Amino acid sequence: MAQSTIIEKQVLTVAKAMEDKLDKEISALDRLDLDDLEVLKERRLQQMKKMAEKWSRWISLGHSEYTEIFSEKDFFSTIKASDLL
Repeated sequence: MAQSTIIEKQVLTVAKAMEDKLDKEISALDRLDLDDLEVLKERRLQQMKKMAEKWSRWISLGHSEYTEIFSEKDFFSTIKASDLL
């Protein structure tokens, strides 16, 4: 078999597997009732609140603003306070 034919078959196999996975997820979402949707809504709301708290903390630590650091000591104390570095 030509190499392109083998690659085509592999791509089709992967695409079929992904399509099957998405079909299962869609059917699971179709079976949700109102209680399940409320649980999902509450979970997402908690995630959004947690992210808002993180964002507020990052802003209070000086993230998203430019600051020049002139000494190694100041550099290390600044990056130790951050979860992002």
